[in-house]
Amino acid sequence: MTTPREFDARACSNATARPWSWDPSESLFARTLFLHAHPDDEAIQAGGLTALLTAAGHRVSILTCTRGEEGEAVPGTLPAGAGEAELVAQREAEITRARAILGVADGWWLGTAPALAPGAAPRRYRDSGMSWIAPGVAGPAPSAGPGAFSRADLSAEIADARALVAHVRPTVIIGYDAAASYGHPDHVRVHDLAGALGRVTGIPVLELASTPGQAGWCYRS
Repeated sequence: MTTPREFDARACSNATARPWSWDPSESLFARTLFLHAHPDDEAIQAGGLTALLTAAGHRVSILTCTRGEEGEAVPGTLPAGAGEAELVAQREAEITRARAILGVADGWWLGTAPALAPGAAPRRYRDSGMSWIAPGVAGPAPSAGPGAFSRADLSAEIADARALVAHVRPTVIIGYDAAASYGHPDHVRVHDLAGALGRVTGIPVLELASTPGQAGWCYRS
C-alpha cells in the first residue's frame, strides 16, 4: 500500500481513519464494491472515480440501498401527475443506464438477493427523505417512518450487505465519511453500514472525504 500523504486531517477526523494517497491501478481495487444510498449517487458522489477504476481494468460493483422514493422529479422528466411508482421506475431505469456508462459490472438493491440475508424474506429499505437544517446541511425528514433506511434495523441491513459481500468477494469497500457529503440521513447510514461491514469482514473500507477543497480519502484499517 502506498505511503499516506499529508493533507488537512479534518477530512479524516475519526481516530480510526487516516489520510491516504492512492494509485488507481493498485490491486486493492481489483474488485471494488461501492455502497450508495440512492439512485444518482453513483454518478453525483463518485461517477468520475467509478469510471477511472473501471477504465483501469478493475471489476466495480454497486450496492444501492434505496430506490429514492422521496426524490424530487425535475420538471419534464415525468408526465404531469406522475406518482411515486413512476418516479421509482424512472430512477431504476436511470441507474441501470448510469452503471452501463460508468462501466460497472454489477448493481444490486439492498434487501434483494443476493444482497439479502440467508433465509430472510425480500425487503425494501425506503428513502428517508431529508430536510435542510442549515445551509448545505441536511437532516431527516419528519415523515420518515420505521421502514426508512436510516431508521430501519441496522443489524438487518448489515446481514443483507454481508450476503452480497460473500457473493462479490470485494477487495475493498467504498462508502462515505461521517459527514456524508452534506449530511443526508441515508448517506450517514451508508457510512455506518460500510464501517460495520469492514469490522465484521476485515475488508478495507475507503471513505470519500466530504471536507470542501480536500482531495483524497479516509482509510480505515
